[in-house]
Amino acid sequence: MLCNNEIKAGYTDACGSVIPFLIVGHSHRKKLTKIAIPGLNSMEFNVKKKTDITAEITFKATADEIEAAYEKAYINANKKTKIPGFRPGKAPLDLVKKHLGESVIDDAANILVSDAYEKVYDDIDPSPVSVPSFKIESFDRSKGASFSAEYEFLPDVKISKYKKVKIEQGQGEFEDSIYNQVLGQLQEQKVILSTKNDAATDGDVVTLNLVIKHGKKEMFRNSEFEFDTLSNDVFPGLKEAVLGQKAGDSLHYETDVDDSFPDKRYAGKNVSVSADVIEVRAKSLPELTDEFAAQVSDFQTLADLKADIKSKISATADEYFKNEAVKLLLQQVLERNSFPVPKALIHVERNHLLDDVSRRIGVEEGKRITIEGVAQLTGQTVEKVETDYNDSAASAVRQRLILDEIGRLESIEVTNDDIEKIIRRRLDGSNNVSDELIKQFTENEELVANLKDETRFNKVIDWLYDNADVKKGAKVSIQELINERKIRI
Repeated sequence: MLCNNEIKAGYTDACGSVIPFLIVGHSHRKKLTKIAIPGLNSMEFNVKKKTDITAEITFKATADEIEAAYEKAYINANKKTKIPGFRPGKAPLDLVKKHLGESVIDDAANILVSDAYEKVYDDIDPSPVSVPSFKIESFDRSKGASFSAEYEFLPDVKISKYKKVKIEQGQGEFEDSIYNQVLGQLQEQKVILSTKNDAATDGDVVTLNLVIKHGKKEMFRNSEFEFDTLSNDVFPGLKEAVLGQKAGDSLHYETDVDDSFPDKRYAGKNVSVSADVIEVRAKSLPELTDEFAAQVSDFQTLADLKADIKSKISATADEYFKNEAVKLLLQQVLERNSFPVPKALIHVERNHLLDDVSRRIGVEEGKRITIEGVAQLTGQTVEKVETDYNDSAASAVRQRLILDEIGRLESIEVTNDDIEKIIRRRLDGSNNVSDELIKQFTENEELVANLKDETRFNKVIDWLYDNADVKKGAKVSIQELINERKIRI
């Protein structure tokens, strides 16, 4: 048996060695290779809870079940075993057994364990959410085997105090300065350019015959380059050289481009810039009139356009304040309902958070920034970043479990009509989508399952908000929200 070191390869300790195979959560079980071993349906197993989120499962196998696993191991090994006089996989099994002897013991142990776990998975209570690493306690071909693993399961979520939660919601205060900001943007879209004979000043648009060289090598040429002098970062030194020039003038200068310049063709190089000034045009903004309003919108008067601006931006601010109130609401519910969270789920959620960061900073698709990478970017210690991410992940998992339980308690469900409406909205924002296309999406089981989860959680959040005690909070400048980029116009 194992304590007498019958299993050698891959094990450092005969008793209590870890079987090197992985079985993940229920949704991934199809990835397992099912191995049919006669008699395993009756294999004895026992589950014992150790904590609120951990349990131990123990199996006992008979000598016959071990022999069946050996049989399968020999069949697997025969496909690759070279025996003189036979092609791989064609040698008689009795000869293969004699040739390989006990060398397949690791494979037999893995087959026994994985098949036993797979067969009883649906009957395990509580259901695992983590990857178990099985330990062999005993393994004897004549006496049988026993093996066990500790795993994590979802906590028993019992929540309270989630109705009539008291929260304050900020109120937006609209200022006339917002009109000027929005209308100014619309004026810029209809800017009027008029040729001027005077020298270029800040704000003019100058047409250049522009050539950039590195030594004798020409790197850029454009005979009608439109240069807006309000743009300071088009090319180093260009704005300073153009200001004060008139149509018909020429300019030339040399510059050492900084290593940090975005266009790497020029970064770190000494270049010469030459340009002939073709035309200088001054910009003027159209007057804010009813005619202007009709040109830039569906409204016939400036007053109606301004009313629409106020309505839409105020609605955007209201949505911001509601989202902030919902955050406070969920935080209170979280604080009132504390329970342990499986480490496996925290790990998965932490990876999701890192995936989000990776997308935002442009990490190559399919790759993920590490905790160490985040620490380097933020200037924090690895320990601090890891703690923060683990705490955030644990809160996110706990929040989902709470919302799921509230949804169950309040019988909040998602209908097929809900899913179809979401798909139509996400496809083009209207109802002009063919029924055939909708059918293709609604028949995608994984997509529909994800949409149902997402929609159900959103419905639960809406229910919590509708059943909260929401009081009007302090008035907040909408202009400040815009300046702080908390809302966009």
